[in-house]
Amino acid sequence: MTIAVAHAGASGHAPANTLTAFRKAHAAGDAHWMEFDTQFAKNDLVVIHDETLDRTTDMSGYVADHTAEELQPSGVPSTRELLQEGALNGWRLVAELKNIPGQRSFDPSGERYADAFLALVEETRFPIEDLNVICFWAPTLTAIKQRNAAIVTGFLTSPPMSAATNLETCIELGFGFISVNHRTPDLTTELVDEAHAAGKQVHVWTPDEPEEIEAAYRKGVDAITSNYPERVSRVVAL
Repeated sequence: MTIAVAHAGASGHAPANTLTAFRKAHAAGDAHWMEFDTQFAKNDLVVIHDETLDRTTDMSGYVADHTAEELQPSGVPSTRELLQEGALNGWRLVAELKNIPGQRSFDPSGERYADAFLALVEETRFPIEDLNVICFWAPTLTAIKQRNAAIVTGFLTSPPMSAATNLETCIELGFGFISVNHRTPDLTTELVDEAHAAGKQVHVWTPDEPEEIEAAYRKGVDAITSNYPERVSRVVAL
């Protein structure tokens, strides 16, 4: 069965990574899971995609230069808020830890991200079985696994890295699934079959057009993350 994952909440219908977007996605019922982005503000983890504020808020500058409290009036929720509401309302969440080389808050070991995020998971009592963690920087996922092996992890990649290389990394480091851009050239039915034979799931992001979603679905992937999860649900139901 292929599941639908709402990218940054119902981001095709509400501002991405806002509580409104997650509430809309959950209420609509089209998504099995909801993905969100989290990174460090000056004092805490917050929910936002870019490392700068200019594109998605009425503020400017770097996220890491402001406190979570300073960001909240501009619609940037804290990760604590999101996990608290999710725990109370039965949300299933895919957390992308935005630990990316070159960014202002980059953590080479991944340990700072792992410690801070897992402390919030424990504090909010968010159910581990309803949580996946994904990241483009593999050491972050290793740090998560070292601290809590029960959390399912997925390795994010996009071209030019191949899906085959992603799969090799997941097998070597024990991550649960590969998560590749849907346009990755070697994302084929054969690659999906190879991943399944190795005990790994295949997730893709972020096809939005029906023909793109159909193409991913025909390859037998396990999850499709889209800004329009209702379109994924329609394709899967055919």
